[in-house]
Amino acid sequence: MSASTNLLKEQILGLSNLYSPEVIRLRRHIHQYPELSFQEKATSRLVEDTLRGYGIEVKTGVAGTGLIGYIYGQEPQCKTIALRADMDALPIQEENEVDYRSVNLGVMHACGHDVHTASLLGVARILQETRHLWKGTVKCLFQPGEELLPGGASWMIRDGALEDPAPACIFGQHVAPDLEVGKVGFCSGIYMASSDELYLTIRGKGGHGALPHLSVDPIVVSAQIITALQQIVSRASHPAMPTVLTLGKINSVGGATNVIPEEVRIEGTFRTFDEEWRAKAKAQMQQMAIGMAEALGATCEFNIVKGYPVLKNEEAMTLRAKAAAIDLLGADQVVDLPIRMTSEDFAWYTQELPGCFYRLGTRNERQQITSGVHTSTFNIDESALELGISLMSWLAVKELLFGDVYNNIYFSHDKIDAASLNKMYNIADSVILLSSAEGWGLSLTEALITAKPFIANVTGGMQDQMRFEGEKGGWFEPTSELPSNNRKTLTKHGDWVLPVYPTNLSLVGSPVTPYIWDDRCSAWDAADKIMQMYEMTPEERKERGEKGRAWALS
Repeated sequence: MSASTNLLKEQILGLSNLYSPEVIRLRRHIHQYPELSFQEKATSRLVEDTLRGYGIEVKTGVAGTGLIGYIYGQEPQCKTIALRADMDALPIQEENEVDYRSVNLGVMHACGHDVHTASLLGVARILQETRHLWKGTVKCLFQPGEELLPGGASWMIRDGALEDPAPACIFGQHVAPDLEVGKVGFCSGIYMASSDELYLTIRGKGGHGALPHLSVDPIVVSAQIITALQQIVSRASHPAMPTVLTLGKINSVGGATNVIPEEVRIEGTFRTFDEEWRAKAKAQMQQMAIGMAEALGATCEFNIVKGYPVLKNEEAMTLRAKAAAIDLLGADQVVDLPIRMTSEDFAWYTQELPGCFYRLGTRNERQQITSGVHTSTFNIDESALELGISLMSWLAVKELLFGDVYNNIYFSHDKIDAASLNKMYNIADSVILLSSAEGWGLSLTEALITAKPFIANVTGGMQDQMRFEGEKGGWFEPTSELPSNNRKTLTKHGDWVLPVYPTNLSLVGSPVTPYIWDDRCSAWDAADKIMQMYEMTPEERKERGEKGRAWALS
């Protein structure tokens, strides 16, 4: 890692440690005075006052109680990114016996939004104090109403939160009570389900329970509709498409042990991971329920309240974020997450721009902090806050410093086969493979048969096997000049060809000053060396004759 980037990382870690007690204090205050969705007036004032105290520009009145903080680095116009926190609480009576227990009856921060808000305040302070070390603008979005449809994110977008200036991407962080404190998790691609609320009213004809032939029993009709609707999930849905239909509430209006009621009301949720199937399934459910009720002599009013869309983490951005987290925390502390059937209004942002929504571990079994979100005993290990503010700060500056450099590239030091290489090309135009000879193995040769142009960085011991095979990519010979047509193929996007050797060899295909790496150099070290050129001034780059661009994920 270059000296300036390393200095920035050390400053972020130091400031995170210094300010974590203040962030914990803010979190406890927000936790003690929770406010329901779109009613976050006191929380919004606290956020505004805190940001202004840090010298940060604030815009209020966004989506009602929402607000935006603007942090300007060097050359603020060059790039903008957004960071998001939600501020609302849930209608739950808290049962935790802590000093900062909720004082608002029946209202509790049971989903960690107090953590998210306090963390982003800490991040804002760190970014404000390090703004001389990075370029661009950071917009801190403090939004209301994540827990209540249509979701505060949609209102923030409506009120221009993603405009003037428009961010290139957005990060969101969420507590994870099932993940041990000290760990963070990422899921690239489709991550969280869409959600819609279902409201059915089945009307029949009431009467005496002993004389059902004179009535139309809406309970019997409802039972058949409930069973039939589940068949859409089990028989109309593709087996590989996760889909959940839960009808969690059913009540009759009237009725007794000997009275057939006039109507039954049913409420539920429908969740899936494909927007096309989502729309089709909802239409089928309405058609089935209404038709079945009519066939049985009843009527069915079926209302669907459209909820949050599918949350998709942009793949290349999430891979970059995961790599940055490993760089900051170590590989043992970063995990891959499975998809979740829960939903999040952060998905509205990912419909508009690339996003990465990741998880912050808050579990501590030794301290018996194990309750899940949306429970009356949910709490966190507060040591997670220091990690949370350092990681989001690091992700922000890494994206501002290097996001454009490695925007469309995947780099891997794992064993490569044809399937994994093809997956890389689904999210990248070019691929840089950084690995040891052992890591590559013979499988790479098979992968290269159908590969697009790529860049291979190899260590000593492989040189006898290297051959350049032209338009489809392949091995290259680092000590010989590439034919002009093949060089054009490799360098048409300005790609670098960077062989990794224990000796000083001329680089092929690009007029670049050679780097000298030894066999002990890891893939991460190699990527850091590639990134060094992007911290040079244009004059320094010109002086060294380094033209074009290198794509890597570090």
